[in-house]
Amino acid sequence: MANYCENHLTITGRREDLEAFRDAAAEIDKHGESDKPIPLSFHKLVPIPDHIKALSDEYDVIALWMTTNWGCRGGALDVEHCFFCDNESGGQLVYEFLTKWTAPSMFVEAVSAKYPRLIFTLIVFQPDAEFAGLYIARRGRLAVNINTSYDVNAMDEYSGGDGCKWRILPYQERYPKEFNLRIGL
Repeated sequence: MANYCENHLTITGRREDLEAFRDAAAEIDKHGESDKPIPLSFHKLVPIPDHIKALSDEYDVIALWMTTNWGCRGGALDVEHCFFCDNESGGQLVYEFLTKWTAPSMFVEAVSAKYPRLIFTLIVFQPDAEFAGLYIARRGRLAVNINTSYDVNAMDEYSGGDGCKWRILPYQERYPKEFNLRIGL
């Protein structure tokens, strides 16, 4: 059974760049029962090469490729997304999703090379392993790569005005302006 990472990906940039990314990231679910698009497809943005896909009987080879090129074994699961635009020229695109076992840090790094005018901020929380991470990528490079463990009993909970409960991670208390981040429970 997989341990799941909770991922919060915020992409910041100009409206036209965000719309181009959003359109390129979506893919029709070929294996599902509906024609509803998947909002964030790792396969579409950083595709598995045909010579690797041809080894479909060799799951370990495909899993190794995904881990090496995406940072996790498999694509984004249970994707939710919201499109925020602060004004006519810029804004943010936000995705919340799960991945198996590890953070998709390599995916974020790779896709940032394809969209050099966007800034990708990935916050990862894995409750079972008491792990949290922060990754910021731009122009094909991880500019920030913070991985930390935490004591789940030492985390504070508070309730926002919307009635949702949130956990404050230890680095958020030390750097509230720099890490204005909330991970939902």
